[in-house]
Formats: sequence, structure tokens, C-alpha cells
Amino acid sequence: MVAKSPITSKYSCQCRENVAGGQGDGSSLNQLSSPFGVYVDDNQTIFITDLGNDRIVQRNYDAALGQVVADGNGQGNQRVMRRFRQHDRNQETIIDNIDYTQLAIDNQKKFYASNCDKQEAYVSQVQKNNEDCGVDTKQAHITSSYIETFVITIDYQSMTFYSKIQKLGDPISQYIYEHSLHFTTEQLELIEYTKSLPEHSQMLGSLDEAQFFQVLIRLMNCKRCIEIGTFTGYTSMAIALALPSDGKLVTCDIDDQYIRQDLWAKAGVRDKISLRVGPAIETLEKLIEEYGEGSFDFVFIDADKVNYLEYYKLSMRLLRSNGLIAVDNTLWGGRVVDETDTSEQTVAIRTTNDFIRDDQRVDISFLRLGDGTTLCRKK
Repeated sequence: MVAKSPITSKYSCQCRENVAGGQGDGSSLNQLSSPFGVYVDDNQTIFITDLGNDRIVQRNYDAALGQVVADGNGQGNQRVMRRFRQHDRNQETIIDNIDYTQLAIDNQKKFYASNCDKQEAYVSQVQKNNEDCGVDTKQAHITSSYIETFVITIDYQSMTFYSKIQKLGDPISQYIYEHSLHFTTEQLELIEYTKSLPEHSQMLGSLDEAQFFQVLIRLMNCKRCIEIGTFTGYTSMAIALALPSDGKLVTCDIDDQYIRQDLWAKAGVRDKISLRVGPAIETLEKLIEEYGEGSFDFVFIDADKVNYLEYYKLSMRLLRSNGLIAVDNTLWGGRVVDETDTSEQTVAIRTTNDFIRDDQRVDISFLRLGDGTTLCRKK
């Protein structure tokens, strides 16, 4: 289901209205299957990446049915296609023999394509003149293993897939990433696995945030850590890699559906990690019973937002003096400053932020790291 909202006002939308899908999973023109991205052009024409049907659907703003404008005939062809909106123009193959591709065009008209099978990415130059626009298919290998959410965009009257390649569009951020981030083979494998989960890939934590935690954990000589919210286990792995051989991470999640414990083992950190499955509040209360208050060095909170404040309060009881709590998503995509957003999750994050601001038991640093990271040192 795709929701309709005005594109001319950032904060004016008070409600949502279904404009595509909502008729169950299927391939009819009023249905979608695993929609993986959406773009609205200047004419308010909606383009939807209908991943499960291997097609791109075009839908006018108030139309009852969509129109298929790019179709893989039910199967992927392992290639990057360029399809023009003018029907009298032939489609072009830009890159062939590439698996599980996500794409981007930056504001310098460079075209990026990721090859998740080979853990590579390519860049080509998109060109335009008065008569036509083309693609220079000379490709240069670039290093990029961190691919984010898939959407589509339209450029130069042609349809081109677009993917936000994390930190690739901003030259300064790209430079910082290229000169700081380091990954083990198992971390890269876990990143690619997480990106293969279309409906949940955006839940992968910030990669620079996880590496920052490693620096903090080593500086603090941490031995006992807690993670609230495991997902696939990437941040768990990063924390465990920073712990000494006798260190222990307790990570908790409501279920273990996506957790790759096999990659923890492959990375040699499985014995450092204690996975607790169940409601996190119950897990934290049990940890107080098992270990006592003030027994942990570091806590990372990145789970359901409605319970953030309770997680923080229980974590404070578990944390030692001079220990550190890191709270994730404290900017919540900027929604914390949108006064019209009164959703339960946004209100919960605002409430937690206000509570931490006024908590005299901690020194805090609110960082623009990832989606907002608040560090709380217990006095």
C-alpha cells in the first residue's frame, strides 16, 4: 500500500489515503507484491517498484488502476535497463550480467549500480545534450558494500532505478567513510544478508555508529554490555568484536527470526554473546535479579520506540557509575520536530528525549550520528 500526501508542504499532511495497492498481494493492476520503492514526479505521477512482480507500475494520482511501464515478464534478467517514457524510443541495456542490483544517480549525473553477488559497485556517467541523453558505459570499480533503501526516480525523461547508497552522494561523507570504516568478512556478509530483507533492510543500524561504539567500548575497557534490539545481529557482532576474550554481551529481542547466529560463530564471537528472546522489559528485570544493579558497562537501546523510556530507566539501574548508555533513533528522521506528528512512536521518543535532558544522574551528548544518537554517562 502506498500512502498519498501533499508534496508541496512538508508538515501539512494530517492523514493518509491509500493511492495504490491495499487489495492484497497479487499481480493485477490494482495490486502490488512486495513494493520496494516509490517516486512521484513533477506531474504527480506515481512510479512504484513492484518487486514481487518484477515490474515498475505507473499510476496517475487519482487513477483506479496502474499501468505497467517496465516488466521483467515474471523473472529477473540480471541486467540494468534504461526505459524511456516516450514509447517510440528503444530501451537500452546499460550493464549486463549483474545480480541483485540497486541503483542511483547523483547530482553530478553519475550512475551507480551495486552487484550484491560479487560485493562490488560500478559507476557510469549519464550524459545529456540538446538532442538526446546517453550513458557512458565505461565502468569504474568503486568500493561500496553499504546499500540502503530502494526507490525509483526519473531523470532526463527516462526511467532509472534509484537507490540511496549510504554516504555516497555527499563527497565529504564519502571521504570520511573511505578513511574510517573497516569491516571483517563476516560483517560484510551480515550487511548483505540484512540488505536482502526487502521489508526490513532499513532497520540495519548505522555502520559508523557501530564502529564508534567499538572505539568507546575499548576506551572504557568494557566487559559487560547490553543491547536492546538485535534484528539480524550486526551491531551485536560489532560490540562483541570489541570486547575482550572474557567479555559478555547480553542482546535481547522479541524473536530470533532474522538473527544470524551462524555468522557470530563464523566471526569467533558466538561465545561472547548471550541471546535472550522475549519482551525486553522482562529480560532487563531478570538481569537485575541475576547480576544486580550497577553491573554493566555499556547499554545500547535500539528497539521498539514506545518502550524507550522504560528501557532507559531499567538500563540506568543496570549501569555502573561512569558507564554509558547509547540511545538510537533520537532524531527519528526529523519527526521529533514536526509538531503535527503525534504518532505513538514519535511521542515516545520525544518523551524519552525530554526525560534524558532533565535527568541529573547523567552527562549527555546528543549527536547527529546515524538517525540521532544520545550518549548518557552515568555519574
